[in-house]
Amino acid sequence: MISTDEYTIPSSLDNIEEVLIEAITLNTAIAQSMFAVGNDELRPITSGIYITTKEKTFQCTASDGHKLVRNTYKLETPIKNLNFVLPTKAAKLIKSLTDKVTTPVTINHNGREAMFIFENDTLRYRLLEENARTITLSFHTETTIRQL
Repeated sequence: MISTDEYTIPSSLDNIEEVLIEAITLNTAIAQSMFAVGNDELRPITSGIYITTKEKTFQCTASDGHKLVRNTYKLETPIKNLNFVLPTKAAKLIKSLTDKVTTPVTINHNGREAMFIFENDTLRYRLLEENARTITLSFHTETTIRQL
């Protein structure tokens, strides 16, 4: 049996952004986005859920190149802006933890790592470090065809 003294203590997160979000909202967002998450090793950014927050909006986006899901949830109180990709394994763990909790979940992140703090549990993981594609809502393409 290993003593608890032998485990390394993780360093604290520096320059963190902290956000509080309801567990039910986070659970629903992950559950509705998981089906579109990819598993392509050549494009690791598609193997996660892109989470963004802005004022009173919480948004989850996932795509495997064929399926695309983007869910937007309105929040009661404004929160800080967040942008990060939640890896699939962490998303599954967070979903199972939010099934059991009713209190808000605290999300701390610094651009490199994120920490989800629940009522009795803490989950810390490393973020996927690649840029997610921006979905273009309007296309401004002009084509000229000349007949010979």
